[in-house]
Amino acid sequence: MKTVRQIFEIAMSIADSLNGNGQAITGDNLEYQYRTPSIINMLQGELARRGKLFNIVNIDYQNKNTWQEEVLPDDFNEANKIIIFDSGVPYKSVKYYIEEKEIEIDGEMVKKKFIFLKSQRTGTIKIEYIPNPPYVTSIDDELSLSDEICTSVLPYGLTAMLFLDENSALASFCQQKFEENKEDTTSRLAPNVLEDIEEPYVDVYNEGY
Repeated sequence: MKTVRQIFEIAMSIADSLNGNGQAITGDNLEYQYRTPSIINMLQGELARRGKLFNIVNIDYQNKNTWQEEVLPDDFNEANKIIIFDSGVPYKSVKYYIEEKEIEIDGEMVKKKFIFLKSQRTGTIKIEYIPNPPYVTSIDDELSLSDEICTSVLPYGLTAMLFLDENSALASFCQQKFEENKEDTTSRLAPNVLEDIEEPYVDVYNEGY
């Protein structure tokens, strides 16, 4: 996971505001640091609305044709693709449904989302999902977003917003890069050979399960 600070330092590198050790110059950039968490929240919201955020969960599935229950990450919003990799070959042959349940954690009842999976194959099930972006308040907060988003999309958007008033040329360049890289961000689970896909996965709620 990347922190807000790591994204900030990439942004400062783009703006040529790092010292000889590759760290953001604290005195000159303190105001930028204060503004960064709010800007990151805004950029995450934009990416979420455009459907450009993807995270992946890996699940070991060993007993074919049986329902397997797994807890979903706290930032789970909705499943985008569910694919099982049998000996490295991807197949969309997974049925699933999602249910919210209360479980006890450290003596307290907490609501968690669970996914129930069933496949005719065994292997590694990869669930690509659209996350709810984590709300950050501090420069040292962690983001649960992919490295691609954290290193090639957010820094350009952040730089554009930070330098909008004092360096319009830099802000314009970074805004253009943000838009380009944002649009290039796509699903990471799309199989290369479409002929290898069997049946598409289905939500069992629609099949009367």
